[in-house]
Amino acid sequence: MSTTKFLYINFWTVKAKALRGKLPVYARVTVEGKRAEISTQIRVEPSQWDVKSGRIVGRSEKVRSLNKKLAEVEARIHRCYEELRYEGRFISAVNIKKRYSGEDSSGKTLKDVFTYHKEKMKGILAKGTLKNYGATEKYIFRFLKRTHKVDNLVLKELESRFIVDFEHFLRQQPTLNNNGVMKHLERFKKLIKMAYELEWMDRNIFRHHRLKFQRVDKEFLSQKELEQLINLKLERASLKITRDIFLFSCYTSLAYADVKELRQENLVQKADGKFWIKSKRAKTGVPLNIPLLPIPLKILERYREHPRVSQSGLLLPVYSNQKINAYLKEIAIKAAITKKFTFHTARHTFATTVTLSNGMPIETVSKLLGHTKLATTQIYARVLQKKIGQDMEDLERKLAAMQP
Repeated sequence: MSTTKFLYINFWTVKAKALRGKLPVYARVTVEGKRAEISTQIRVEPSQWDVKSGRIVGRSEKVRSLNKKLAEVEARIHRCYEELRYEGRFISAVNIKKRYSGEDSSGKTLKDVFTYHKEKMKGILAKGTLKNYGATEKYIFRFLKRTHKVDNLVLKELESRFIVDFEHFLRQQPTLNNNGVMKHLERFKKLIKMAYELEWMDRNIFRHHRLKFQRVDKEFLSQKELEQLINLKLERASLKITRDIFLFSCYTSLAYADVKELRQENLVQKADGKFWIKSKRAKTGVPLNIPLLPIPLKILERYREHPRVSQSGLLLPVYSNQKINAYLKEIAIKAAITKKFTFHTARHTFATTVTLSNGMPIETVSKLLGHTKLATTQIYARVLQKKIGQDMEDLERKLAAMQP
């Protein structure tokens, strides 16, 4: 327990709220005789609780950790009290609790910043991007629950260590590699910057924190592998459709989200009789103007009378992203392609094998891909140079073996 001139804090357990024999621990905040209770998110065995000290009895690592959490809760309540006093706000047990839980106007929280971002960016950011922010939000609050034992946190309480600890938490997730971790931190960094600019925080805790992405070569199919796909005999309709839509993307650069939304009005015939796709990238909203090569034109014609096309106004009968990627795994085995590839590999294949390898200027490729920066397209050029180097080494070995 602790006291100041006006503030009194003690910890107590509530028998009426016992769960599986364990009692919840609450912090009771008293200011001038009036009380408010704050849940610590900690539960203890009745025999372990010492009423006099307001702490858990024992010497185990777990007990030490829980007592440390109680001390942190106590210190945080004192900080809330000092903040209210410094700001000249009315000090009461209820106001301290509100500041602690982030419910008062001066104590904006992590939940506030995620909610604000969602509301402001709805209709501006692509659905996929908003979904990614949602994934970051889930990780943040899972981290809070596990390490801080709270459901929310006041932004002004965040310190640089929070980033370090959150990164460590992310690296423990089996589904995340280094760049996946960095993507979540990148999104969190943008939210913190926004909160700082809104004056919800006194400082930007990411100011001195650098994100370290690893360069990863983008997988693409070679000309030979493309031909294997084109010539592959398939019996099942689902595999045929998947193969054709994948090839359509290989020769148009369109990402899954863009192919899925293509409608009849996106197919435009110019004065010279040539057909073009006119659309916008779902991810960025950048306009796309793509002249159609013979292969994608043939694919469009093949599905013109397909029920899902004729009844919906769409250009192609596209399956869900999950189904398409599952079917692509089957197709890869049947085509004897050992590379692990997904639908997005088609876009990389367009950039490398279909265009840059055939001498198309990188500036034109960049426009067709809908990139806003040439540097983004240059990644494909670097990948291509590496591939050329590997091919030359293979040729050198073959020629050496032929020498007398």
